[in-house]
Amino acid sequence: MMLPLNHQSCVLPVVFETGVETAPHSVFGSCFLIGYQGRVFVITARHILRPDGELSPMCVRSPSGRLLPLKDVYFAPTAEVPDDFADLAIVEVNMKQLEGDMGETRIFPIRSDDEDWQPWRFVSRFSVLGFPNDHTFVDYETGEIVEGLVELVGGYDKPAQSTHLHELAVESPPPLESYSGFSGAPVFMLKRSLGALAVPILCGVAIQGTAASRIVRFIERSVLVSMLEAKLAKRLRQR
Repeated sequence: MMLPLNHQSCVLPVVFETGVETAPHSVFGSCFLIGYQGRVFVITARHILRPDGELSPMCVRSPSGRLLPLKDVYFAPTAEVPDDFADLAIVEVNMKQLEGDMGETRIFPIRSDDEDWQPWRFVSRFSVLGFPNDHTFVDYETGEIVEGLVELVGGYDKPAQSTHLHELAVESPPPLESYSGFSGAPVFMLKRSLGALAVPILCGVAIQGTAASRIVRFIERSVLVSMLEAKLAKRLRQR
């Protein structure tokens, strides 16, 4: 993998509680942990959580194996943002719930004034880390969640038709039938400088992609930061 282990560990599969005794959990999609303004959030794609249908409780699994329920979900109102921009979900995490149970799991810090990735996009490598359906599933005989973290590596292709949406071209793709499951995965750019180690920069969140086209689309980080600000502002209004 291109990314160091401490960056890989911030990425987790999305687990759902089904309410069915014989098959209590299902798994689909990817998410990742970030820190912003002293708080911790799980970031994923809106369509994974199906907010317009039956919303199943979402969990993440800690390194100890404990499933931690996540309930404080924030979606940007679809009336306020174009369709593509609305495909993000933010879940605030109770730090007391995490304390002592996350092991080496990394919380990736971001700030509103982080370095802009776009000036470097055509000369840098990109990495998408996620849990494709081909390698991540529930073994219903044992009840265990089988996790298979996969990295897609490629280069910047072009902006998509929608503003703030971009396309990556995957190079030497792994043998996957589908890119299903990468939705909600973080997209990193590796900025390289002469005589220095490559620095991973979070660029956005993967929302679409197909193995046939070898294209992955992602929403850029600025939209994520705007949603985080809106989430924090809503919290302040509710006090």
